[in-house]
Amino acid sequence: MMRSEIVWPPPPTLHVFEQEGGWHWGITVARSREAGGFRVVAFSSQVFTKECDAREDGAVALACREPGAEKH
Repeated sequence: MMRSEIVWPPPPTLHVFEQEGGWHWGITVARSREAGGFRVVAFSSQVFTKECDAREDGAVALACREPGAEKH
């Protein structure tokens, strides 16, 4: 990839993970290049019994964060 093709900041990322017997989701964004790493900007407070349900709910939350998205 050529340097001119690199997009900064990269778009938010959805993560789905199992913790303490249930499924959760989180959305992260990259910190500044100087700081490095990622920052959690949203996460599920609900515990899901199925991974697919957590992924679906997280995808809705991620879509709401997109520029121009209608706020829910």
